[in-house]
Amino acid sequence: MIIDGKWIWIDKNPNCDNRRVCFYDDFYITDKDLQCELYICATEKYMLYINGVLQGFGPARSMKEIGYLDCYDITPILNEGKNEITVEVWNYGCSTYQSIYDSGKLIFEIRQMNKVISSSDENTRCIDDKGFISNAPKRNVNLGYSDYFDGRQSDQKWLVKPAELCGWGNAVICEGVKKELKTLSERKRTIESKRPKRVVRVQDVKKNCKVFTVNTRRAFFGNRKDANETNFNAFLGCIIISPVAQSGRISFPNRTWNGIFGSFRIGKNEYSVSDRNRDIVVELQEGDNFFMMQIHGKYDDLYSHIEFRFENYIVIRSTDQESGFFVIGPTSQITTVQDGIHEIFDDIDYFTENEKYIFSCTSIEELKEKQINIKAIAKNDVMEDAYILSLSRLGIPINDYSIKKDLLGMMWSGDESTTIKIPKSGNYKRIIVDFGNIYVGYLKFVIKAPQNTVLDIYGFENMYRGEPDYTIGLNNGVRYICKDGWQIYTCMAKMGMRYAMLNIYGNEDEIVQIREFEIMHEMYAVANRGYFECDNEKLNRIWKMCEQTMRDSVSDAYADSPTYEQAYWLGDSLVSMNVGAYMFGDYEFIRHNIILGMTAGISTPLGNALTPTDWIAPIPMWTMNWIIMIEEYIELTGDKEILREVYTRIREYLNYYNSLLTEDGGFLVKSWNLVDWAPMDISNNCVCTAYQGILAHCFEVAAKYARILGDEDEGKLFEMTSNRMRTYLSTVLWDDERKAYRDGWSPVNGLSKTFSIQTHTLLLSYSVVEEPERKELLKGYITNRPEDFLDVGSPFLLYYLYGVLAQMGNLEIVIRDMEKRWGEMLRYDSTTCWEVFPGFYENARTRSYCHAWSSAPALLMQKYLLGIKRDGEGFKKISICLPDTDIRWCRGSIPTPFGNIESTWDKNDKVFLVRIPEQIEINEVKVEDFNVIVERTLNG
Repeated sequence: MIIDGKWIWIDKNPNCDNRRVCFYDDFYITDKDLQCELYICATEKYMLYINGVLQGFGPARSMKEIGYLDCYDITPILNEGKNEITVEVWNYGCSTYQSIYDSGKLIFEIRQMNKVISSSDENTRCIDDKGFISNAPKRNVNLGYSDYFDGRQSDQKWLVKPAELCGWGNAVICEGVKKELKTLSERKRTIESKRPKRVVRVQDVKKNCKVFTVNTRRAFFGNRKDANETNFNAFLGCIIISPVAQSGRISFPNRTWNGIFGSFRIGKNEYSVSDRNRDIVVELQEGDNFFMMQIHGKYDDLYSHIEFRFENYIVIRSTDQESGFFVIGPTSQITTVQDGIHEIFDDIDYFTENEKYIFSCTSIEELKEKQINIKAIAKNDVMEDAYILSLSRLGIPINDYSIKKDLLGMMWSGDESTTIKIPKSGNYKRIIVDFGNIYVGYLKFVIKAPQNTVLDIYGFENMYRGEPDYTIGLNNGVRYICKDGWQIYTCMAKMGMRYAMLNIYGNEDEIVQIREFEIMHEMYAVANRGYFECDNEKLNRIWKMCEQTMRDSVSDAYADSPTYEQAYWLGDSLVSMNVGAYMFGDYEFIRHNIILGMTAGISTPLGNALTPTDWIAPIPMWTMNWIIMIEEYIELTGDKEILREVYTRIREYLNYYNSLLTEDGGFLVKSWNLVDWAPMDISNNCVCTAYQGILAHCFEVAAKYARILGDEDEGKLFEMTSNRMRTYLSTVLWDDERKAYRDGWSPVNGLSKTFSIQTHTLLLSYSVVEEPERKELLKGYITNRPEDFLDVGSPFLLYYLYGVLAQMGNLEIVIRDMEKRWGEMLRYDSTTCWEVFPGFYENARTRSYCHAWSSAPALLMQKYLLGIKRDGEGFKKISICLPDTDIRWCRGSIPTPFGNIESTWDKNDKVFLVRIPEQIEINEVKVEDFNVIVERTLNG
């Protein structure tokens, strides 16, 4: 789309890290009743107001070369004469798992009846947001920076009354921007205000740690902006000053995926650290203590968060110019080329003699004597007590108060407040509130406080028996420093949480009032065209869990783990698409995700597992799932026109995958060969049996698409490749003695030692086993797992297993297993579906309590228990069939391109009522001893 607006920024230095800029313009309207639309895009994030009224946040995620324009109909809030547009733009200055680094900029245009009446240019006014604290930690490797704000320096009144803010300058036009602007084919996101349902805890809390957050990126890698992993050896150190000799603890809040840590020495003493052992008892001597940590492994985030817990106050020796922290290195580094051919490296597994020599040093003087190159870390790259996860997790409650009326005001929109007095005992006041569900959006609050009061808000997903389950690996927090009096703040960081922990720091006996505390839940504008209910109340509750999970996971794209990652993973989204199709029927949203998925092929010929990002992490099954996503979208909708947009990318993937086949047809690929989180004997250099079958199916599907598009020759080539792969599957990977498929073959170790339900489930799912007797054997294994078969290890694989069992007519097995596994989530007071089952993590029930790939039970209930079977592409034909289960009655609906199919059946009165759109043909009715009533709805 071409618009008159220019890309603008505050200056010609658009490459600053973590910057927020305020923009303001006015425009004039002579007829406020004529339709008026605003188009806007920015990097990375904007918050838009018109005439002081919030319009929304954006933009939708895209690649660096493409920007999606959000369109707002602003007609209802226009004034005759002067109107005002105010926009805050947040530029991270680095890549995330949802965005690729781009310089800060904004573009907008306002049209009334197709006439441009205002647009961004050099006359647009702008100013840096002086209240924004840019020296804040990133939330984690997946997301952008934490939202920290100093209300003493500025406030957000400018969004409502921009003329009152002094210091506005003129914007600068960004030259040479090569960014194609597109309009979204899907609906815009919508915002729902959610307030807490209850106050859970009010406590006096003692601070129990000093935490330093060290951003090592610049010291190690200069001006690097990408989000890619780093596999390296290096060292991080400082001098700890202790007033006395004392014992204490040094700990690290996160695993290596979301933070740098390693074994360390203090003087002559060495301490071993690992993912499982991150909390270490140490000894300090009086005075200076030399601390040096080994950085050794594969790190996705380059922040180090170090927690110190000592009875007597410790400090880090620093100067006015330097932070006191230093680095050495990188001393070794391994780089992986992600093309399926080059070796995939695990964590770096060696120390050089020089690195051993460095680590043997027991003082800063010894390092200098040995002429080791030490680089000081800049003051701006070290933050003290800024990591809210650590402060919240390690704080010690001193007093617990009963919940009384004067604590409830923040839950409502009236003029009542929650009144808090800063405690005499302990260091600060803590309030924990429960929103009742996990929501994903933007916190907003109204607070009255004395100047310098600090409000830390920490969000988490689950609390069982009074104990928060902390978001390890995620600084899910907001910090607000108060000016004196009443103030309002709206966060720009999109956060997921069910519970909010408010930690309030101030002077003893000072009074703080909080009112209108809310989360503005942002999601794609869905409606429950599909629903489900039956006489099994546990199934009903599980369906509701799945519904809330999906509502949390649809935004500008499918966003699995909306608290921790908010990333669009292609493999996961095959589940999301099918659940969303039956629950919401939003086919344009599915289509947009498929088109966005094409961008995963830009960074690696294997296709990246997630997009848009420059974290290069291909998982071949995720690319195959994208191809299957297209197949299943066409089956659901009949929309073959999408092939003209996506077929070129399908061809590119499959031609490249074909180049990786061995002479006898095995898909031998060096990659992250993930199938499930179970101990399957497959490596990052192997022929994975599940992949062999799924890819054979993808070639078969592509052959059909080539012929639809008129390329018979390419169709034959793809078909031949599919058959060749099936032959390899049948002859090489089948163990005739065991009468089962091994999980894979590697050129190093030969055939794998394991057999698994996972492999056999996926082979049945995609009908790639051609021998009838083998098919029957596989079905037997699925319904009655042999003792030597690995069991399914994740909700993701259960999507496939449940599907196969349901198609085989084993619905009762599926129902009982869902009740058991998802019922366990209910037992822990969850309202959404977990990412993994208990047992995956050594010290936590799960990681994310909200993950869309775990919402498959809702799909299965609607697909198999409502008694409606899709027989034709796009629901042109259906069959009516009573499911063979113990369920007594069931009702619900299924969206279709023609409208909803509503189904109600009841074994008590033997009535089966179906209401279907007039365009849908009933292929077969397989219901005995029931009065089957079919009602038709008209095409309106």
